[in-house]
Amino acid sequence: MDIKNEVLVRVYILLFGIVVPIAVLLFVRTIMISVVEGDKWKKKGADVAVKYREIEADRGNILAADGSVLATSIPYYDIYFDPQAPTDKDFIENLDTLAHCLATYIDQSYTPGGYRQQLLEWRQDTTNRYRSIIKKVSYNTKQQLESFPLFNKGQNRGGLIAERAQDRRLPFGLLAQRTVGYIREGANPVGIEGYFNSVLEGEPGGQVMICVDRRRDLWKPVDDLLAIDPKSGDDIKTTLD
Repeated sequence: MDIKNEVLVRVYILLFGIVVPIAVLLFVRTIMISVVEGDKWKKKGADVAVKYREIEADRGNILAADGSVLATSIPYYDIYFDPQAPTDKDFIENLDTLAHCLATYIDQSYTPGGYRQQLLEWRQDTTNRYRSIIKKVSYNTKQQLESFPLFNKGQNRGGLIAERAQDRRLPFGLLAQRTVGYIREGANPVGIEGYFNSVLEGEPGGQVMICVDRRRDLWKPVDDLLAIDPKSGDDIKTTLD
């Protein structure tokens, strides 16, 4: 056998002995994953701990003819603490001053010593990384909390988590309530709120978040350059006097 034929024989042996079996194996495995085990992997995908989640936009105001506000959205924040986020050094160095600030300005039912003990217990219990500090606070209170020792190191290093939500308010109460209307889950849209929902609701943003408590569906934002800020909805000025 000459050299050329010998090389061709070796190539054929390599092709049919290694490449073809691997290709067949990959094809069979692809069919298994996509068809036979499809439901199983879809379920696992739904349970993934990191997802790109929607951020709700600020809803526009509904105004009277003179500019008075008939309906507006008031933002508020639920504040949580991830006691496992800080390093041991950061946690110990800021423990006393953080406990003093929280007991003095946020929750007076604790003494500084009592809050210090609470923070230590949270740190030692690694089963819950979402400890509630205070709920439904204003933006100013959120800023105050972000200035506290340890919390001022940022979300990833300091462990402070602020979940933003909004509450729809009617400053004039029952006056023109039916005309102003509402948007509620499980109910038909009513009034101006319902008819002009596409104008008022704005455009949602999005950000990568990590699930820190699957039972309560609690998610922690991840610093990400791909985060998209929501666009606030437009205001509507009516002829209501």
